[in-house]
Amino acid sequence: KIKKDSGLDPEENYKAAIKDLDQALTLRPNQPGLLSSRGAGYYEWGKHRLSVKKGALLQMKGALTDLRKAVQINPDFHAREKAKIKALEDYVYKHLNHPK
Repeated sequence: KIKKDSGLDPEENYKAAIKDLDQALTLRPNQPGLLSSRGAGYYEWGKHRLSVKKGALLQMKGALTDLRKAVQINPDFHAREKAKIKALEDYVYKHLNHPK
């Protein structure tokens, strides 16, 4: 999580964190822990963007994709991520006007 009082630009911090996780995933592409971490990073970035009245659809879609893949690889992640995945699905489908 990015500290709000750090004086650093949160957008740049989130981008850098995601970039680091992207690099780690190029080395270990099907590592559910890394996918879950990147999904959580996208989710936190999306929450930040919503808090400053910016669009967050790309970040929420990224979080949903990563969390779903982590659960697919390792079903043990399902219980921990279930509520977050449901909230992300609701957000993404609402903003894309897709039926569930």
